[in-house]
Amino acid sequence: MLPTDQPVVINETDLSELEIKQLRAMGFEVAEQGSDEWQQERLGLATASRFYDITNWTKGTQPTSRNPTGTAPKPQMTYYHYRNELLAERLSGKIKRFSSKPIEWGKKHEEDAAAEYEKVTSNQVKTLGFIKHSELDAGASLDRDINEDGCVEIKCPNTDTMIDYVLNDAPPPQYYCQMQGQMWIANKKWCDFVTFDPALGEIFIKRIDRDEEYITTMVARIETFLAEVDRRELQLRDMGYGTS
Repeated sequence: MLPTDQPVVINETDLSELEIKQLRAMGFEVAEQGSDEWQQERLGLATASRFYDITNWTKGTQPTSRNPTGTAPKPQMTYYHYRNELLAERLSGKIKRFSSKPIEWGKKHEEDAAAEYEKVTSNQVKTLGFIKHSELDAGASLDRDINEDGCVEIKCPNTDTMIDYVLNDAPPPQYYCQMQGQMWIANKKWCDFVTFDPALGEIFIKRIDRDEEYITTMVARIETFLAEVDRRELQLRDMGYGTS
């Protein structure tokens, strides 16, 4: 079930004309990839794939005789690196994009993984696109959407990495955070972590349920992060930086 305040869906996954028509009938805004609207809707937003960079704080320490107050958890360097990336986007008006051989490999085999997932589970999946939170400057892209309750996060890693996922029977922390973020943004109850490598000939599927306690902490840290990004943006604009 989607939130009452409808988020924005950005057409960056080649939605069909029928899917676009259905989404607009549901109250969504749909922008074509690369358009000015697409750029503006995504510009400077914190995305679920980077939520771990925001929320992976130090654990802090308990009070001791030498340190009666203990040490509070605090952000790590990834928090500040991502803050600066979003500030750069907002001030320059340009989105920074990354690509690499592993990323291109994953894109190449994502459709194969989705097809294999449908075959194994009998779940019918569909693409949805980028979903923007109705209030915060945050959003998420679902690799695949499944009815009102579920979604799918697909990874197509190299062979040894997939073996690591299988042996651990769990996604690594950064992907767990990404999936909890997707469930928060899209109001889902579960997300299937799917990994696929043609060289192994098998698909790995791990059901991850929505974790409200985890999400509560995650959202609080995202709100803290976004407040700082807003504050730093105003500071830099007052100093004369920024294109608009």
